[in-house]
Amino acid sequence: MDAKLDAVKQQDRRKFNRKLVLFFHVLAAFFTAVIYLSQINLARFQYWRRGSSLNVLLIAAPPLLPYIISAVHSWRTATYDRLRVSLFLLVLILGAFGVGCALVGALGLTVDSSTLLWTFAIQAAAYFFAAEFLFDVDDD
Repeated sequence: MDAKLDAVKQQDRRKFNRKLVLFFHVLAAFFTAVIYLSQINLARFQYWRRGSSLNVLLIAAPPLLPYIISAVHSWRTATYDRLRVSLFLLVLILGAFGVGCALVGALGLTVDSSTLLWTFAIQAAAYFFAAEFLFDVDDD
């Protein structure tokens, strides 16, 4: 009876952790995209034209891709262990903070467009492997 109850509790906790991780991905992606868009010169952007909202999403795609990749992978591999989820969220927040600092040039960090794309690729890999490492729990 206790084993079944524990299994139900673990499943409920896993569902909550999946939602929590997804929520933090959405927050981090939103703030990174806002910072990224604030650094781009959109003076010639024709916002009144039809389809401009899709164009804004395409412009904001590079900083969003690491979070989308990480969110999908962490949704699939999320665990019931609170410590592991907390450590992953710490990695996610620190990565978003680091990229945000690089975007605004804080702490003497300056990046050009090619370095920025490499930064987003490394960020996606870091989140992916952090989820792979931290969420790997044996269900014995």
